[in-house]
Amino acid sequence: MRFARSILTISIMSLLSFSVAAKDDYKIAWSIYVGWMPRGYAKDAGIVDKWAKKYGITIDVVQFNDYIESINQYTAGEFDVCTMTNMDALTIPAAGGVDS
Repeated sequence: MRFARSILTISIMSLLSFSVAAKDDYKIAWSIYVGWMPRGYAKDAGIVDKWAKKYGITIDVVQFNDYIESINQYTAGEFDVCTMTNMDALTIPAAGGVDS
C-alpha cells in the first residue's frame, strides 16, 4: 500500500507540476502492466479521489485493455497523461507532435 501511494503521489505531482496551464479536470490513461497496477489500485481504493479533493480538482483514471490505443488517445489529446514506456513516449506521441 505504501508503494502504491508513493507511485500515485509521484504521478499526481508530476501531472500538476508539468502542466503548462492549470486545469480543474485531468484524465489519466493506463493499461495493464505489472508496474502500472498501482494506478488501478489507487483509483479503486479512493486514493485518487482523496488527492483530487485536496487540490480541488477532478482526476479520471481510465484503464485501457489495449496499450497502443491508450497511447493513441493520449496523442489525440483525449487524455492529459498516459502511462507508457520511455521508448513509446519518444515515438508515437512525438510523431504526432505531442511533447512527452
